[in-house]
Amino acid sequence: MDSKDTKEMGAVRQLPPTKLQPSGQEPQEQLLPKRPSGQLKLNQPKPVKEQKKPTRLQRYGKVGQWFQVLCFMNVPVFGFIYMLVLAVRKKTPPYKKSFAAAYILYRILVMALAVVILFILYKVGLSFVDEILKYAGGSL
Repeated sequence: MDSKDTKEMGAVRQLPPTKLQPSGQEPQEQLLPKRPSGQLKLNQPKPVKEQKKPTRLQRYGKVGQWFQVLCFMNVPVFGFIYMLVLAVRKKTPPYKKSFAAAYILYRILVMALAVVILFILYKVGLSFVDEILKYAGGSL
């Protein structure tokens, strides 16, 4: 007999249940995954978490980190290089970047002022500075 013949007659044959298919279930029910009731649908947006305001510790860093920065920046050549690295590195927090930039600007201004003062003293003459030092040393 043909499959058309069985449909026309109204007789539907069911296959015997297998090991994977329990006797009371249809094959379509078994193949479809069951969704838990709390699962999100695919097109729904995820719930937005409230962003907490950063604490002072998160904004400005820890004391140990600042102690390290202060210790390193006082080493003569290494400190200046360290501050340059802090100022340009992408991973550096913004509060340290601004501090490093301010320190570098400060050091450049102090160096420029020192060069100007040395140039003036050179032009005026070192003998004048010797006389002032002798006068100050003799009064003590």
